[in-house]
Amino acid sequence: ELRHTDESQELNNVFDNYFSGRGRFTASSTFTDPRLTMRFKPNEDLTLYASAARGTRSGGINALITDPAFIEFEPEINNTFEVGAKTTLADGRVRLDASIFSIDWKDAQFRQTAPGSTTSGTLVSATLNVGRIKSKGAEVAIAAKLTQNWSMDAALGYADPKFDSDT
Repeated sequence: ELRHTDESQELNNVFDNYFSGRGRFTASSTFTDPRLTMRFKPNEDLTLYASAARGTRSGGINALITDPAFIEFEPEINNTFEVGAKTTLADGRVRLDASIFSIDWKDAQFRQTAPGSTTSGTLVSATLNVGRIKSKGAEVAIAAKLTQNWSMDAALGYADPKFDSDT
């Protein structure tokens, strides 16, 4: 897969008089995000897979911010890798899925109170880039048809996210 994004944003700040003449801001993002998935089916009841993908969340403009350092924020990029298996057991009455994954975010975006938010000292929430986050984890899910009228589904997930020391 290949996804291409070309995005333009424009903010005409309607609060010009209140914020002493702030005006028009523009931001643009252009990026291409690939995804590669490979599947291997050694038999009818088992599928093994691996995938690698890059995802991007556009950057943008924070309204109501007076400090020029916080008006714009950069795109957030993540690289995700996953390997897993999907299998059916007991003549198709039980499905078992398991996977492990790793995600690496760069310039992660979070809503925060922006320092120096307004000239009047009021605090304003803004989207800011907070740095790098890495997460590793695993997931297991089971679905079983117990009888004609009863089924059971259960899932367990574990994630271990870590913020870099400068975040």
